Amino acid sequence: MIERLNWLCRGFGWLSFSLALLFTACDDSISPQRTPSLQTTLDTTSHLFTWEVFSFSGGTRLAPELSYVFAVSDTEIWLTGDIGIDTLVYSSPHRIPRRRVNAIRYDGTQFKDMLIEGIKNDGSINSTYIFGVFRSYGATVFITSMGCTELRGDTILFHDLRDIPYLGRPHHLVDQAGSGNVFFYGGGSSLGMIVRKAPGAEIICESVLLPTEVPVASLAEVGPNQYYLSCWWTNTGESHLWKWNKGEISPAEVGGETDTSEYWFQSLWSVDGRLFAIHNQELIVQEVKDQSNYVRYAIPRINSPQGVVRKFAGTTVNDVFFVGDNGRVFHFNGHSVNKYDEVGELCPTASLLDVTVTKNKVYVVGEDYRANRAVLLVGTRVNK
Repeated sequence: MIERLNWLCRGFGWLSFSLALLFTACDDSISPQRTPSLQTTLDTTSHLFTWEVFSFSGGTRLAPELSYVFAVSDTEIWLTGDIGIDTLVYSSPHRIPRRRVNAIRYDGTQFKDMLIEGIKNDGSINSTYIFGVFRSYGATVFITSMGCTELRGDTILFHDLRDIPYLGRPHHLVDQAGSGNVFFYGGGSSLGMIVRKAPGAEIICESVLLPTEVPVASLAEVGPNQYYLSCWWTNTGESHLWKWNKGEISPAEVGGETDTSEYWFQSLWSVDGRLFAIHNQELIVQEVKDQSNYVRYAIPRINSPQGVVRKFAGTTVNDVFFVGDNGRVFHFNGHSVNKYDEVGELCPTASLLDVTVTKNKVYVVGEDYRANRAVLLVGTRVNK
């Protein structure tokens, strides 16, 4: 049910639109295939959210993208990626009027475009791609290809991490685990962890070499120095599922499946002693301390070549969102999974790349090359 349709001009070269929708989600809730003891311990939350969809486009030939979202609060949300907006500065080779924007700050009502600089290959400081954002002792830190840029009030600090071999490779993925540890991966056979031991201390990076050349596709922190890793290589279809426990890496099992399975684990995540995993059109919720105790929830139409689920986010085990290709947004409420079909209809060709949540809000970002736009979805909980 569409409640309103507003066209808004944000004043800095983007054409943005907002649609507010109310989804009852009654017909598309999916119950579990089986209900062992794990299921009975979970309370439920409502699937009912209103949604706003914002579209960003600069009118250039280069399609914009938003690849990462981080919410400090509902009045400080950071969106990062690569967006071009019209200016008098021309870029080559097409001579397109374009100014690069790699970060947007959203305060819940207005957007502010920004260009965050960072360390380059030669040690110079210039515009760069931002792979992720995290908080560190009251500062906002942006992960760039060769280091970190830290914003603390009006002070800007640059942390040079060029001596880390892993940095500088393409396709970084960034996760800040529940413990506060920040990991980046996806570009090779190693895993990076960003470390800061005290306020004002230098940011350093530790690199973990893995026993394979297959890149890490997803990571979940399940306890102190305990992680699950899913590795997958598009070129060969080779996949691995590992448990990393206090520095030791061994084969893992999730939902009765291992890396010998025909299908790879698209996404992993953990909260409150439960591990969440997407595997072959199913959501698996498993006890971390008892891998034999799990529930499998059937989720149709996600495991196609254009249907990968990419990221999870939530605050409790019964209030979890996960997003993926073709504008797909899902919510798990402890009992069932709901797919918001109406959101998918608004951006059916968008790849939704990241999601984050606060107490009553959910923020999703992605790219839509066919429509030459980047998208931000904002969901607001309806409290009855």
